[in-house]
Amino acid sequence: MPFDTDPVLIVLVALILLLGATVKGAMGIGMPLVSIPLLSLLVSPPLAIALLAAPILASNAMQIYETKPRGLSIKRMGLLLLCQTVSMVVTVRWTASISPSELNKWLGVSILLTAALLMFKPSFHIPAKLEPVFSVLVGLAAGFVGGVSSMTGPVVIAYLIALRMRREEFIGTISTVYLLTAVPMYAAMMWFGRFGIGAVLLSLLALPPMFLGMHFGRQLRQYLDEQRFRRILLVFLVAMAATLFLKP
Repeated sequence: MPFDTDPVLIVLVALILLLGATVKGAMGIGMPLVSIPLLSLLVSPPLAIALLAAPILASNAMQIYETKPRGLSIKRMGLLLLCQTVSMVVTVRWTASISPSELNKWLGVSILLTAALLMFKPSFHIPAKLEPVFSVLVGLAAGFVGGVSSMTGPVVIAYLIALRMRREEFIGTISTVYLLTAVPMYAAMMWFGRFGIGAVLLSLLALPPMFLGMHFGRQLRQYLDEQRFRRILLVFLVAMAATLFLKP
């Protein structure tokens, strides 16, 4: 997949990656939420997703290393992981055959779904007897969103919050689920031709802005009014979704 070597475009891409990583460093989530819609205005959506491959894998691996997660039950999350992976592969296969204009619109739908989850912050409790049913439903939904846009975070986070996990278990689960589902997601995208190995290798160049942005974000966190920041992020996401809907 070709990438324009125009210096202005390269600088803009680096700044977008820096901004997305800063948001992730400040809030713990947000790198693909911010970066992919903005990058999709400059390059094709598949290339925008590919450019985030190395930063997303590296940042989640870093989060696992830094938090040293405990209490993760792969058995408990197995059904979610299975359904999410299957749904993701099917969605990637489907999106590989649609036009860039259609993909932009589906990307906009994914962004609006994400914005809705961030806005309403579902707080209901899922009883143990219903957990398998919700694992299937959430896995299928997260897989669809991930297959279109790679942005599974808010869907999975809302589910784990509803399970009322302890802090250590939540941190261990969310970071590991991110990593375990990102690998087959990017593999499926390469297999079905959404992008090639060259685009993934290109994403290695996005690692320096990612590391720098996460450092800035951690420093910013102590000054952050989270509610105000969340509202700004929501306005941004809705504006990006509208822009992608209108993009030819």
